[in-house]
Amino acid sequence: MCGITPHIVFDQIQQPVPLLSMVTASCHHAQKLGLKKLGLLGTEFTMQHDFFKRAFRDAGIEVVTPNSQQQQFIHHKIVTELENGIVKPATRQDFLAIIKQLQFEQQIDGVVLGCTELPLLLKTTDVALPLLDPAAIHIAAIVAQIFS
Repeated sequence: MCGITPHIVFDQIQQPVPLLSMVTASCHHAQKLGLKKLGLLGTEFTMQHDFFKRAFRDAGIEVVTPNSQQQQFIHHKIVTELENGIVKPATRQDFLAIIKQLQFEQQIDGVVLGCTELPLLLKTTDVALPLLDPAAIHIAAIVAQIFS
């Protein structure tokens, strides 16, 4: 399963079909990095529902999200810009400001790019915190499983 939002039904479909969870792979990666509190950026659906946060919480990692106004802004930019291949420097700066606010107010030690389009906008060189790209982490976990 290569999209984040469909993971809301991951538990229901993994029994008949063996799957490797993008969320679980990201959680294991965060554990390897020793991260304890992550900011989660993504669609409103991903930020507001528990399916993503639950795996991290069960592993002892807290996941926090931006405030509701920022969530609406992030969602809008994903849907109207990033999903259409539009990457604007002003949008990057706005997202970086949200990350900095989370870092200051919530003391996050990493950020999950919880939408597969977000790596189009944000790069590891943009922030001093680790950025977790669930798609890249998922691919690495799949390759590791294939060759193990």
